[in-house]
Amino acid sequence: MTNDSPFGLGSTLYSKDAEEITRATNEIVAGIVWINAPILDNDAGPFGGRKMSGIGRQLGAEGLDTFRHTKLVMIDPAATSHDFWWFPYQDDEAWKGANNETAETEEELPVHHFAPAAS
Repeated sequence: MTNDSPFGLGSTLYSKDAEEITRATNEIVAGIVWINAPILDNDAGPFGGRKMSGIGRQLGAEGLDTFRHTKLVMIDPAATSHDFWWFPYQDDEAWKGANNETAETEEELPVHHFAPAAS
């Protein structure tokens, strides 16, 4: 019955039964589940709803993630040659500026070559 609602901001359960509490916290689809403590608040925890009660979180670590833009950066400090065996194209097929013959002028496009690793 609880999850039949199109909303899911918060829910409250009164119980001393540990099994019932565990089941409820796992099954109730809501952003907040209060057990025996309705409307108890803590700014260190995330606040936000589920379903039609909203997306995202405010406060807590999850709220701070809203302002982050993660980025994966991979650097080979030695700039060694790599065997890009997984890349299905040769340089001249992948990028028309890979060699000077296909560039309109030498200054227009830089030359980038990825040499396969020595076997």
